[in-house]
Amino acid sequence: MKPKTSLYRQIITGLQLGRLSPAGSFYGISTYVSALLLLLTLSSRGQALYPMNGSDLKGALKLEKTDTAKIRLYQKLRKFYAGQYLIEQKKVYLDSAIGAIKKAVELSEKDHEDSLKYQSLKYLGLSYIQAGDTLAAKRCQALAERYFLTSRHFDLAIKSWIGFGEAADRMGLYTLGMSSYRKAISLFFKHPAAGNEANIRYHIAQEYFLLKNPAEGEKEALAIVAKFKNKNINLDQANVFLAAYYRTVGDYRRALKYCLASVRDVEKFSEINEPDYYYGELALIYDALGESENCIKYYKKTLELRTKTAIEEEFLFRTAGFIIKNFIKLGKISAALNQFTTLRKEHPPRSPIGKIFDLQNQAYCEDATGKSAIAERLYLRVIDKLTSLQLLGVRSLAYEDLSNFYLTHHRFDEAKMFAEKMGTGSDLFENKRFEFLRFKIDSTRGDDHSALGHYLSFTKLRDSITNESKNRDIAELQLQYETDKKENDIRYLKKSGDLQKKQLKQARLDQNLILGGSSVLLILLVLLYRSYRINKSNTIEIDQKNKVLNLTVGEKDELLKEKEWLIKEVHHRVKNNLQIVMGLLQRQSSFINNKDALSAIKNSEQRMNSVALIHQKLYQSDNVMTVNMAEYIEELLGYLASCFNLDGAIIFQKDIDCIELEVNVAVPVGLILNEAVTNSIKYAFRDRNSGIIKVLLKKAEAHKYLLSVSDNGDGLPANFDLQQIHSMGFNLMKGLSKQIGGNLKIFNKEGLEIRVEFVPCS
Repeated sequence: MKPKTSLYRQIITGLQLGRLSPAGSFYGISTYVSALLLLLTLSSRGQALYPMNGSDLKGALKLEKTDTAKIRLYQKLRKFYAGQYLIEQKKVYLDSAIGAIKKAVELSEKDHEDSLKYQSLKYLGLSYIQAGDTLAAKRCQALAERYFLTSRHFDLAIKSWIGFGEAADRMGLYTLGMSSYRKAISLFFKHPAAGNEANIRYHIAQEYFLLKNPAEGEKEALAIVAKFKNKNINLDQANVFLAAYYRTVGDYRRALKYCLASVRDVEKFSEINEPDYYYGELALIYDALGESENCIKYYKKTLELRTKTAIEEEFLFRTAGFIIKNFIKLGKISAALNQFTTLRKEHPPRSPIGKIFDLQNQAYCEDATGKSAIAERLYLRVIDKLTSLQLLGVRSLAYEDLSNFYLTHHRFDEAKMFAEKMGTGSDLFENKRFEFLRFKIDSTRGDDHSALGHYLSFTKLRDSITNESKNRDIAELQLQYETDKKENDIRYLKKSGDLQKKQLKQARLDQNLILGGSSVLLILLVLLYRSYRINKSNTIEIDQKNKVLNLTVGEKDELLKEKEWLIKEVHHRVKNNLQIVMGLLQRQSSFINNKDALSAIKNSEQRMNSVALIHQKLYQSDNVMTVNMAEYIEELLGYLASCFNLDGAIIFQKDIDCIELEVNVAVPVGLILNEAVTNSIKYAFRDRNSGIIKVLLKKAEAHKYLLSVSDNGDGLPANFDLQQIHSMGFNLMKGLSKQIGGNLKIFNKEGLEIRVEFVPCS
């Protein structure tokens, strides 16, 4: 099942200029705006160009060893193929997208990665919608939603329904889209902190238009703007929605009002990453108002943004076509040619529709440079290719181009023939333009009766969409926009000036302080020198003895510094050697397939790291004799969380006094802690996705310390005999406890607790 690209192609001529129904009917306007809004939300935004293409992602998959990383790469690969399918509409890309995300689901199920599994299922549902399998898509979305709600990720549940609705809209499944947005708003009302009401309601307003109910759509969009306009909330989508609707019905005053408001939001809120269609809509309004300079300005902004996104080529080349036509209208032929050649060089067309619009742009340029024969052939080729692709709406506009061409070259019969093929549009501005063209053709042919009819239709349309009051309101809106912009610039400059004044004032204060301090220092130096001169004769012998003493003390200090440096160097080298051994173990593990051997190597790495951290803390600290245990334990727990990819599933609760232990005690304590925490992570929560591990280190008495590691996991079986534990980890903890003058105890109640009370020997 392919996307409803006919909706897109019917509004290719400037992102919004479409030919959707007969004689300006209300149904035609509704269909027109429906197609426009579908384009604005789903296509114009595009997809950011990927830092890696499909080959790069496949290469990364071959090199990656961890399943978690592979799952994320498969998700990126699905996104890449889905984007390519939108651009080229080749089924092979859709099949590749589904295949990639299914592998992500399989891997996440194998590794019990529930979060990634249901995230992947959500993406699979979107791909099933593209493939036309709505039942499978609904099943995937239902599973994903249930997981998000159960895990209390309400924001993800809301976003998943919005994404599901957008995917349904792309395929023309508007009833499914509306039900998806209804579910999103229902979840929002239950969990208001988890979503954006304005954004969800905007999707509902859009859906009313897609379902041919524009009155409700306009009402909903106006309600959104009225409710949130003074609450510093981004209303860019609702404003541009209304701007597009009012433009299509010829109300340019309100269209410009809401479009300028949307552009202000674009420039105000930094989270809007792809504002191309806002500038495109503003360009269309200025085009309808005959303001070519402003039209070119905003079309150029639109084109610049679209060249940076993975967007369907018709939008890219048609936007360039509008720039070229307006340059020609202003007599800037060289600028038009430069625009055409630059786009073709930097973005050569690949798709059939992209090549058609590239030919049409070339025809404009050839005609403008006097090569009418070449231009005629190109115009006819465009119509022929559009006919073969059954793009009737865009073909009507191509007829208009060719009719204008023949009229300009005084070939009136041919101009009349193609003008009769144009039909009638659903856009009032477009109809006005068509009627005026027919009037010019009939008047030059001497058909006064027909010319008068078309002229009366033209004036009626012109008067319905432009009058003196509307023009004045439009001018006031533009002036207000420019005034607001200038006021913002003035406020910015004023703030900059105030900041510079503060900086200058601070610089002067600093200068005065420096001068005052220098003066005081100079006075002190004079007094000291005077005192030195007075007492010089009485202090020569004392000075000599002090020199000898200072020399001795200096030598001692140097020896102490050298000793400290050597100790730090020893700790540093021990740490580096342990890192080398850990690296060798990691390298060796890549050649071992035995799970027990791999587990043993991993345990050894973690034990070595706990010791290496001790030596690292010692050579980084000014005190080379003791270790700050609070800092050490924080780093050790962070390392273990990273090793086991906890991602917040297991929470560490720490209660650690500010204790400094000597290295001969800190090392055993670190190893005991490593064994106990590792044991809890690996075995306490086998049937659960979350848990708590408490780590406690307290100074119980003057020379007595308490170390405790406990969890709220499953614990040991009720009749388990602790004396029968002979694992290496347990024996290691017992031996280390004795080494530091302590006693190891295990408590099996509401989880497992390992406790060591110790009195370290000095």
